[in-house]
Amino acid sequence: MKKRFTYKDLEDSSTYYYPIFGAIFSANCKLYKTSEQKPPLDTDNPRSSIQNYLNLGEDDFYNISDTINIYNRCFIELLSKADALVAFPLIRLQLENLTAIYAETLYPFQILHKLFDLGRNLGEVKIKGSYIVPSNLRREIDANYGTTIGDLYKDYSGFINPSKSQMEVDINSYYSYKEDSYVASKKDVKKYAKDMVYVNQIIGNVLLVHLEDIKSKIK
Repeated sequence: MKKRFTYKDLEDSSTYYYPIFGAIFSANCKLYKTSEQKPPLDTDNPRSSIQNYLNLGEDDFYNISDTINIYNRCFIELLSKADALVAFPLIRLQLENLTAIYAETLYPFQILHKLFDLGRNLGEVKIKGSYIVPSNLRREIDANYGTTIGDLYKDYSGFINPSKSQMEVDINSYYSYKEDSYVASKKDVKKYAKDMVYVNQIIGNVLLVHLEDIKSKIK
């Protein structure tokens, strides 16, 4: 299992994430003592219990893991084709995934299910009677992991809607026109990709800490 996310992982980040997500699933099965599909499965209501849900082979990280990998693949493809302004919003979207995953690690089996299955936004999810505040979660991540997620979120929000941020990217030095198409230099692609690599590393760190937390609870 890899602990370090690298630039090369962007093209196919499944090789980085799937072992981690698989280990989390296996650890949860041990924590909730699932085995041989006992007790009898309630197939009409998979979430009748966490044990039942896991016994059915279900896992709340499944949907978001595919989304993470798709964002990474499309990001590096767009960046390499000199489409930086289209690629940069994917960093903001990946930060949304990070925030949701962090919330899920705080409240296992209570967050991602509501986002994907019930169609809620993260800020619409209630825990113990109070709505989750995503910006507070990003501040927690920065405090707990020594990161700059809050600043990155602000920076890349400028690429979601028309803004000055889009005019500040030095496009002219980023690509050249060759053979009737725009070509990005490998040096600049790697430079512009560093923040996406950074965000993925934080996602990986959060997941690995969650995995160790689950393992510590297994008796």
